[in-house]
Amino acid sequence: MENTLVNVVSLKMTKDKELRSKYGKIDTPEIAYNLLRGLMEDSDKEMFVVMSLDNQNRPTNISVISIGTATSALADVREVYKYALMSNANKIILAHNHPSGSLKPSKDDLEITQRLVIAGQLLNITINDHIIISENGCYSMRRNNKNIFEIKSKAGDYIFKGTTRWETTIIVKWIAVIV
Repeated sequence: MENTLVNVVSLKMTKDKELRSKYGKIDTPEIAYNLLRGLMEDSDKEMFVVMSLDNQNRPTNISVISIGTATSALADVREVYKYALMSNANKIILAHNHPSGSLKPSKDDLEITQRLVIAGQLLNITINDHIIISENGCYSMRRNNKNIFEIKSKAGDYIFKGTTRWETTIIVKWIAVIV
């Protein structure tokens, strides 16, 4: 029998900085925008962030998933949900900025939102909204593209009640390989 060394590791989230909010709950896109705009509005590069929420829509943290170019930022499903899972989030709000000032979502914006909604269904993490932030205000995909949030994943039919988050994570990785 061969001896194999297996590393024992831990993951740790560290605080980069604090944002102050006069709101306890994030229950409108405007409140999310007011909290996030100081972080994102003046950036000359697209940023994609996830705001993790507890079951009462109170923010627990904000994670910068990626900083891209002037016209795009990567929003990887695994990265989004890694931070949500580490935060024990029940719900999340996705946000990214458009340095151009446009509030119109691109085809890619809509497609990644749909993929993230499906993955969230598998993990039992609700996406409350995906907002676009610019110097001209904010755009709520929940308000303007409600159908994206109402889709039901066929893959979700294979998830049974009582499945743990760990088991669900394995299933999501398997599905990500197929998609």
